[in-house]
Amino acid sequence: MGLMAHFQRKSIEAAQNVLGDQAKVLDQANTFSGPNPMLVGIVMVVGFVAIFAVTKVLIGGLVILAVANMIRKPRNLVLTNLGLALFRSSAFSARPSQLLGTYATTDLTANAGPAQLGYVPIQLNPERVWIRVKDRNRFLGAPAGT
Repeated sequence: MGLMAHFQRKSIEAAQNVLGDQAKVLDQANTFSGPNPMLVGIVMVVGFVAIFAVTKVLIGGLVILAVANMIRKPRNLVLTNLGLALFRSSAFSARPSQLLGTYATTDLTANAGPAQLGYVPIQLNPERVWIRVKDRNRFLGAPAGT
């Protein structure tokens, strides 16, 4: 089993533990709440390079990483037999920890905006979450390349 498959399995198990017998977890995706995570990542890298160029100290990277995770809040979007479940997740393990809400599977299309930098924004009130295009397509049962 590859490392990514291991993390995926552990995240599904964590979500199932939180949900208990309420629903059966079918799949999960790491998502973010806030601005587009790719844009935040680009700004983070530029900030890190600028701080390192001026100070020659790598510790600034930890500060930038902490700020980035405050801006783009890690979330897990879980596909269950009853619909979607949105979880707060740890910035370090990326595993679901607290259920934030449940939603209809149709929200993946009905409340979705246009793809931007490889992510699709989906409005799951009160949050807008960003899911990778390939994860959304997997949830919808579409081929990965569409």
